[in-house]
Amino acid sequence: FWPMIEQHRLAARFDLVVVEKVFKAIDGLSGAASDIRFCINLSPASVLDEDFHQALAALLAQYPEQARRVALEVPEFALYSAEHAIARLALKLQPYGVHIGIDQVGTGTMAFAYLQRLPLAYVRIDGSFNRGVHQAQDHKFYIQSMVQIAHNLDLLVLAEGLEEAPDVDAVRQTGVDGLGGYYFTRPLADLNEAVNWKADSATR
Repeated sequence: FWPMIEQHRLAARFDLVVVEKVFKAIDGLSGAASDIRFCINLSPASVLDEDFHQALAALLAQYPEQARRVALEVPEFALYSAEHAIARLALKLQPYGVHIGIDQVGTGTMAFAYLQRLPLAYVRIDGSFNRGVHQAQDHKFYIQSMVQIAHNLDLLVLAEGLEEAPDVDAVRQTGVDGLGGYYFTRPLADLNEAVNWKADSATR
């Protein structure tokens, strides 16, 4: 359905609906989930839309407690056209405690300099680098380089798309701060299910 969203220029409205739904879902969670931050992907088209910036700020003001428990992330390839817009949006989000992250890192062939220019909290390594990494030294070297640079800037590094145990072991050796993918769990139906899965994992 996403091509239709883009064709009719509805990305900003769609993203606002998603953010509000997440806020309402967070409102229904138990206090035991207070340490979980929920990441929401934004469309590059939304980031470039100044009206979206204003509408998002109004939504954050409406849900200040929930806002502190989310992170908004954009794909790395969006930086070519939207880096300045991301910086402006980040300034609007700072008073609400919202984190900003870059997703799909490695797919945009970007120089690492943007890590210094933007007020980021984390980067997320694209799954194409993590799957099969135990047999791909060049990918492992890339992840290690990103970890070293990001940690020097006090940024977290997350790895997504992991599906096999050998890759999980190899990525852990690079020093990343978090891992995700089907190896750990399939997509979950709602936020309460995700919270319960986290609690179960912590007791294993």
